[in-house]
Amino acid sequence: MKPTKLEFHSGSDADWFVRNEADGSFSELASGASEATFVFEDVGTTRVRAVRSTDGKTYDFDVDARIVRYELRDLSDEDRERYFSALRVLHTTGHEEGARKYGPQYRSIDFLVRQHLYGAADKACDHWHDDAGFLTHHIGITWEMEESLRLIDPSTAAHYWDCESLLLPPTPSTTLLSISFLARRNLLPNSSIY
Repeated sequence: MKPTKLEFHSGSDADWFVRNEADGSFSELASGASEATFVFEDVGTTRVRAVRSTDGKTYDFDVDARIVRYELRDLSDEDRERYFSALRVLHTTGHEEGARKYGPQYRSIDFLVRQHLYGAADKACDHWHDDAGFLTHHIGITWEMEESLRLIDPSTAAHYWDCESLLLPPTPSTTLLSISFLARRNLLPNSSIY
């Protein structure tokens, strides 16, 4: 959930409104302003209205809020922390406890691993890695994992690590597991050099 800036290309001032989906009414975001900023918290389409100050002309348009997945090293430090915190909860909170706390759609990492093993480790047939099953099953389980992550923290998504970047020489902007990153999580051995 990132702030979205709304403005006319011309820079005209306007009164800015966002529609409340529950009752269809509009709530004012800004009055007589060249821009308005709003955080669209729900995924989906939201109607926005701008009434231009110069002539009173009304413009209605839709804003689509989507879940966006980023490469881990492209996340801000704050977003990366939120993602890893949600992953930690996914790894440490069992299925039943998580369902009570986050709702019935919650899937623990143990549930997801077991689901993958049932489909992929069958002696008779690997249902997940043969032919069309590979893509559909992995998309499905990633969606389930992402839904659980977003139940824990709605601002995150199922971000990814582009392993091809390992073929490039490391730079500070491409190094994920830096000393400072590991130290903040107490993942370094006790040593005075850190």
